[in-house]
Amino acid sequence: MSAQDSSSPKVVLVNCPTGNRVVGAGVRVTGAAANNGDIVVNESYPSSATQWTVRAIESNAVGTSWMLTAQAACVAGT
Repeated sequence: MSAQDSSSPKVVLVNCPTGNRVVGAGVRVTGAAANNGDIVVNESYPSSATQWTVRAIESNAVGTSWMLTAQAACVAGT
């Protein structure tokens, strides 16, 4: 989870527990800027076998607080 502020870009890294590998992720953007469609999730990818990276930016400068949250989907095995 990122800080809830007006900075851009925001990057979140989520990790699987030991002995698990990442197979996907869910992403959520919250705050007034997200409600107005001013935030774009422009990257969402596996950065390793056990980690997922998500990045979001302001498509228009908003000057209001917003937050980026991600959750990894993990399965047993490597």
